Formats: sequence, C-alpha cells, structure tokens
Amino acid sequence: MSKPTISEGLGWLKTLGIRHTELIKLRDANAKTTTQDYNGKVVSTEPQYDAKKLDKRITLLAREHRLCAEAIKKANATTPIEYVIDDSVLGELD
Repeated sequence: MSKPTISEGLGWLKTLGIRHTELIKLRDANAKTTTQDYNGKVVSTEPQYDAKKLDKRITLLAREHRLCAEAIKKANATTPIEYVIDDSVLGELD
C-alpha cells in the first residue's frame, strides 16, 4: 500500500469526519424501532444496533481521524515550500 499525499490525506480526513458524525447521530437517535398500538401507546422499543459495537466503531473512527490529522500536520511541519518570505512587502509607515 502506498502512502497517500497530503491532498489525499485531507480528503480521507473529511470522509472520516463525515462518517463519524453520521454514527454519532445514529447513536444519539438510539437507532430503535418503536411499535405503537392504535391509541398511540408505546408497546415496545427495540434497538436496531448493538450499542457496544456502535460505540466501538465511533471510537475507532475518532482515533483514525486523530492519527490522520497528526500525520498531515507532521508532514506539513517538515515540508518546505517554494516561496521566499519577504517582510518588506508589509511596508513600514514613516
């Protein structure tokens, strides 16, 4: 497997963030099926997903997001750019 570029890493970071948000919303909604009778009384509520597995997946995504972000920051911190910083363009007022 080849190492991704910074651009690819940023794209993956965005994908991880979106998926993480989706799963958190799913967890917060409790992903359940509610059965009601004709009077509107709740007869039963059954979770659709195993809460422990869902929480584990959310934690894994958060960790992967953090590791990807750290790798991008590390690469950015060590990669020189083709540019010369010239403070004189800021101009000094006399």
